[in-house]
Amino acid sequence: MELSLSLLVKLSPTPFPEIEEYPVASNATFTGFKHWMNLATVVYGWTPLIHPASYFVGCKDDKEWITHMTSVAAADILKYENAKEVEDKPWLEYYLAVDRAKSAVLLVVKGTLSIKGAMTDLRCDYVPRDGYKYHREILEASEALIKHIRDDITLALGTNLDFSLVICGHSMGGGVAALVAHLLSKKLPDGRFVTKTEGRGIHCYALDPVASMCARTSADYQALISSLVHKNDIVSALSKGVIKDIKAYDAYLQEHRDYLGEVLFNTAQMMAGFGDSKKADEYLNTFKSVVTIRS
Repeated sequence: MELSLSLLVKLSPTPFPEIEEYPVASNATFTGFKHWMNLATVVYGWTPLIHPASYFVGCKDDKEWITHMTSVAAADILKYENAKEVEDKPWLEYYLAVDRAKSAVLLVVKGTLSIKGAMTDLRCDYVPRDGYKYHREILEASEALIKHIRDDITLALGTNLDFSLVICGHSMGGGVAALVAHLLSKKLPDGRFVTKTEGRGIHCYALDPVASMCARTSADYQALISSLVHKNDIVSALSKGVIKDIKAYDAYLQEHRDYLGEVLFNTAQMMAGFGDSKKADEYLNTFKSVVTIRS
């Protein structure tokens, strides 16, 4: 299955050409996201394998890395839980901080960096609620995180009376961030979203989030959640149907070993800048011919 995923992403310049309803990001969009995504990605920690620069700046732990790489002061990191602390918990790693540069109480949720997290991504089981559908495991993780940290958020907002609540995340963390914002918010008659209990402004910034909610939820809460997705990122398009399709393609490749060898050879050539780029379309068409779910 891993081979099928990598082939789909690398072989086609546009794996999902039928998705056209979302606009191409402008320079202004990238500029607006830069601040929030920097805050979101530092939650992955100071380990040199993730952030090579951390080797040279002398950070001793993740909190020092957050303060070094962002505008958040050490005293403004209100709560932080790493992988070891959440190992047996239903929620993901996160940090809660005060972002004084943006007058915001900030909740950042960490994305997939473990086998457990990856399996949650791939399970793609959906549950209906109140006319919407949600990714079951991500909904459970979101509700657990809210229950765990709700009082801390209320205290932080109460201490910073003019601040809004901003929730950020990448990958699975982006999917959780989107659902946390959805669950904590209510929509006013003028279309604005505020927190249910404090009436503060609330917004979510998600980079390449997993598909944690159905299209109807996404449409109804479009003003609440800003997401930025690379066109070739298959994770943001994963669903139960896509997983079934990939399994079918994986079985096809296992059965047709000669074809698999051809695909691997041509893929290597194309990645090196050689070979027939038209082969990408041919391989994508083969995938479409064997999938189990069709529109």
